[in-house]
Amino acid sequence: VAAFSATVAAEAENAPEARIWPAPERTRLVVETEKRLDYSVFSLANPPRVVLDVKNPGKTPVRMDDSQMQNAPPYLSAFRHARFDSETARFVFELKEEASHRAVYLSPVAGYGWRLVLDIEPQNAPDPLLALIRQLEEKEAAQRPFLVVIDPGHGGEDPGAVSPNKKHEKKIVLAIAKKLRRELNSQSGIRALLTRDGDRFLKLERRVQIAHRLGADAFVSLHADSVASPKARGSSVFVLSQKGASSSLARRLAKRANLSDLVGGETAAASDPVASAALRQISRDGKERGSRDLAELILRRLGKINDLHSERIESAGFAVLKSPSIPSVLVETAFISNPDEEKKLLSQDFQKQMAAAIGAAIGEYKERHHVARP
Repeated sequence: VAAFSATVAAEAENAPEARIWPAPERTRLVVETEKRLDYSVFSLANPPRVVLDVKNPGKTPVRMDDSQMQNAPPYLSAFRHARFDSETARFVFELKEEASHRAVYLSPVAGYGWRLVLDIEPQNAPDPLLALIRQLEEKEAAQRPFLVVIDPGHGGEDPGAVSPNKKHEKKIVLAIAKKLRRELNSQSGIRALLTRDGDRFLKLERRVQIAHRLGADAFVSLHADSVASPKARGSSVFVLSQKGASSSLARRLAKRANLSDLVGGETAAASDPVASAALRQISRDGKERGSRDLAELILRRLGKINDLHSERIESAGFAVLKSPSIPSVLVETAFISNPDEEKKLLSQDFQKQMAAAIGAAIGEYKERHHVARP
């Protein structure tokens, strides 16, 4: 009996795990398995459905938390999953309108196994960037406000750093980002927008393009990373380095952050050549000076509410800081791997303090550098 129980427990532990990320512009289903499995994707009618069958997924049911589908986007009417037969796990999306679908297998990376990714996109998918532009246009004053794009790191399939208590970086930085948005929008002449305001994944290049397309005056990316040692603590502020990282920690953090596209389950797609060329061609001289000025102000303010991991500005090749001519900084709010700082990061009071400190620094930067544009 004991041997049988152990076998069942092992099978359950190794059972495929499925995760789902619904959004207005795209719903993503990810099925993670120990090895690459055969699968098929097809459509059915009356009602219209997209069906994914995964072959030989093991004897145990697929592990899945589909509670996020309580907030299903308008083009989906229902979602269900079950074992179809002894060798097949089936996932079914019922559609309210026409939608396209595509599936691809991603190779193991960053602790993930093989991942089968199914994307479902409605025919008339909304453009999140266009929605941000309309938000900006609707609330502009006579003179264009100082626009800050806040980028909560990670999201969706990419949780970012995970604490020993299984708390996710992506959720913590989104909470801080929303508080920072509120703080900045309360200041005269400043308007703040988020690259993501929900639990969804964005490619690194897309985050940069959002700031570029909106014509942002400042870009702030928020993170809460981890390292092997639970003793590492303190806040840090980073700017882009074209020549190499300022420290071994900066190099490790940038390398991990730049893996986000692969960790996030992003399927291969061609870059926008026009946007990419624009990012390369615009002079960075003024942007680099502005980035350091903004980083200095933020670092000084953070030192009043938390320990500083480094009392100097750090630099590394963070892909998300490659915005064209836009002062861009990355803030490591605290180490989620440190038990004391994890408690801080989960605290509403500390999140508010963090938002207030960064917001005050941005306000000071705006007063020093911003010339209102019509």
